[in-house]
This record gives sequence, C-alpha cells and structure tokens, in this order.
Amino acid sequence: METLNREALSDRPHVLSATQMSEISSVLTGDPREYGIACALWTLAVVRDLIAARYGVRLDRYGIPGLLRLLGLWPANPRHWGAGIDPEVLAQWRRHRYSELRRQAHDAGGTLWFADIIPLPSGVTVVTASTPMGPSVFAAYRDTPVTDAFPDFCRRLADSGSPWLMMTPHPVLSARPVARLRAEGTVRMHIVPRTLDAAVSAAERWRAARRTALRTKHTRADLLRALHAAGAREVTTLCRAAGLARVTADEVLRGAVLHPETLDPWRTLLDELTAVTRRLDEAADERERLVAACWKAGVSSVGLLSRTGGLPRARVERVASALPEVAAERERLLARLALAAERGEQPRDELAVACWSAGVSTSVVVHTGRLGKPRLARAVKTYGEGVARERERLLAALGEAATAVRQSTLVRDRLLRRAHAVLARVAARAEACQRAEERARERRNELIAHCWRAGIRTISLIERRTHLHQSVTYGALRASGIDPPMLRR
Repeated sequence: METLNREALSDRPHVLSATQMSEISSVLTGDPREYGIACALWTLAVVRDLIAARYGVRLDRYGIPGLLRLLGLWPANPRHWGAGIDPEVLAQWRRHRYSELRRQAHDAGGTLWFADIIPLPSGVTVVTASTPMGPSVFAAYRDTPVTDAFPDFCRRLADSGSPWLMMTPHPVLSARPVARLRAEGTVRMHIVPRTLDAAVSAAERWRAARRTALRTKHTRADLLRALHAAGAREVTTLCRAAGLARVTADEVLRGAVLHPETLDPWRTLLDELTAVTRRLDEAADERERLVAACWKAGVSSVGLLSRTGGLPRARVERVASALPEVAAERERLLARLALAAERGEQPRDELAVACWSAGVSTSVVVHTGRLGKPRLARAVKTYGEGVARERERLLAALGEAATAVRQSTLVRDRLLRRAHAVLARVAARAEACQRAEERARERRNELIAHCWRAGIRTISLIERRTHLHQSVTYGALRASGIDPPMLRR
C-alpha cells in the first residue's frame, strides 16, 4: 500500500521545452486555418504533424494525449460519449432512433457526429465530435464562455459538410446562439436523454400509472355504488366480480359517487338495469295481487296456483294465510250446507254452488251437502257460470304476470352478468395499473440510484427534476444500498 500511494518519482524532462509547449498551447486554442492547415478543427494526427513540422519531434499516437493533458487541453480521464446516460435508454435509442437518423443523414448527404462538451479545471472548454468510423475532431477554448465556444465549433464543423450532431442534454442547447444555428439549418441536433432525464421520465410514468390506478379504482367503486343503487342488490356477487371483500364493499357502498363522469360509458346499462328492476318489482307485486284474487275467487288449489304463477307452494300458502276471512267464509257456508242437509231442506243447489264458489272442493261439497256430482255439476252450470269465467280470467292473468316476472328476471340476470363483466374488466384493469405502477416505481428508484452512482449527488436537484418528496428520494437511495448524507434544513 505504501508503494501504491507514492507519488510519481520520474523527473525525466519532456522532449519539448517549456517554451515550445507554451507555443503549442496557444496554437491549439486557436483556429488551425490561421497556421496554414486545411482543416477547421484539430485532430490528434494534425497535432502530431504540426509538432513534427515545427520542432522536428515525432511523437507516437499515445504521446499526443499525454502532451495535451500536460498542457491542460485534454481531460485526465477521457470519457466515452454517452457516459451518464441510462444504459437501457441508450441501447433503446441506438436500436430504434439511431438507425433511423443514420438513414436520414445518408439520404440527405450529411454526416453523423457524436458531440460532447468537456469543461476542464484549467479553465479550458474542449468541444469534441467523432464519427462512428472516423477520427475525432476537437477545439479548445480558453477563457471563452461556452455559449460562444459551442456555436463557433458548430460553424467550423459545418465548413466540412452537413453535420448531424448527436448530443446529450446540456444547458447551452437552450441558449440563443445555438437556437439561431438550429433555426438557420447550419447543423441539425438530436438530443439523447441522460440518466437524470430518464429518471424524470420514469417518475412521470410512475405518476401517470398511479393516477390511472387511482382513477380505475374510483371508477370501480363508483360503478359498484351505481349498480347497487340501480337495483343490483346481490352485493356478494358484485363484490366477487369486482375483486373486493365484503367489508371493503360495504365501506364503498356507504360512500358517495366521487367521479360520476366515469360512469358515462355504462350509463345506458345502469338505466336499463334500473328500468328492468322497476318492472320486475311491479310484476312481482301484480303476481302477488293476482294470487290473492284467485284465492278469493275460490281457486283453492295450492298446486294449481303454484304452477300457474311460478311460485313455490310455501309462498302461495303464505299468501293464503294472509287472508283468514276467506277461510272463515268457507267454514260458514259449509256449516250452513251441512245444517240444510241434516234438516232435509230442499233445494240446496244454490247453497252448494255458493260453497263451491267460495273455494270448497267438489268432493267436500258433495259429501257435506249429500248431493251427487252430476247434480252439483248441473247446479254449477246453472248458477255459477259467471264464477267459472272469472276464475279462468284470473288464472290467465296470473299466468301472464308469471311470464312477465320470468322474462324480467331473465333480462335482469343478463344485465347483471354484463355488470359483472364490466366490474371484472375494471378490476383487471385496476390490477394491471397497480402492477404497472409497481414496475414504474421500481424503475424510478433504480434510475435515482443510477443517477447517484453516476455523480449526481445533489438531492435537491433530483427532487426538482422528478417532483418527488425528499423522503421518497432518500428511501429509493437506501433501498438500493446507498447511504446518502442527512440533509439539514
């Protein structure tokens, strides 16, 4: 470790003297055309030929960068173009956008250049540009603002052809001289996002995914409330379709509709379901009324009423039990008929027909009144023809009401199935949005950590660019194994 930490011990003098190196430094910060060189920008090969022609010293290809570092005209650690850009974003850009730009530049007769602006500690700004298959050109500017240096570099580069510059984001790109260059068409610039810009876009995608997830969640809750208010009372089925627990659904149903505008696509479905539910309730009430009317008219067969009205026997019996006065009237008429039969009163036909009309069965009337069935049949035909027609009318009306109830029930079930399908789609969309939000959040946190590792150590800058809270930024860094310094405010 002591050996590694030692400073350089070489005191070997450079092959060029201090005066010669000072002259070279002043030459390289100017325009090559002022010194009789045909090109407008410097290359390493041009610098080597210039030194060989002026001072008779032939440096190798590796000695020129070292000399430039000694002169403060070259970075100590040269960086490749695209350093600090998210690798995934850069790979995607090269795979899709770069191939298209290369084809467009070829068709227009232009040349693609990858440009970079490198500020050096010595106060020199170096602007470089390189082609995929050619040498790099550069220009060094001492004590010159970058807003003047970069437009000058672009004009000198344009003298050799039609340049298409590939640039990473830099503040100088928004300066007025550069904007004028782009407006004049001197150069064409295409910006590739850096890591921080990728983190910003990831944060925007995360916020968009979160807004979509919340909007879908509210839409699902609003739809559930609207369907329940419209008559879809089967909350358990609706909750199962919506992917909600019953407790959560009860809380949702107690709330109000937050976003009624989201229900517009399903407004027709809700109105139709409301109308069908209303018709179903009205048809069910009408069927109950007709069952009671049939029972009052003397249709005392529970099985017949159950088959005709489409009701279970227990429900028909409950309807009959709610009419005790009808049973009391039957008992009273049967008692009168029995008394008349014991006394041998004649005729008993009208009294027997009254018992039959009240709903007493034929066998009971024949047995109690001591009449034959043929005689009772003739008496019913004579005195009870109107009662029979009324019974037939009421039974037909009951059958129609049962058909209406059955059809309304089928329509309601179909609409409920459609509502379940809508809720299922909304639930699936909500889950997909939730998963997208989680992926976007993970990607955002990875890019924030990548920004930190790439040298962007200003927490406030990350917060301003991504519009995130400080706690979110710190949490993302700590989740990636980075322990940022505590920020005191």
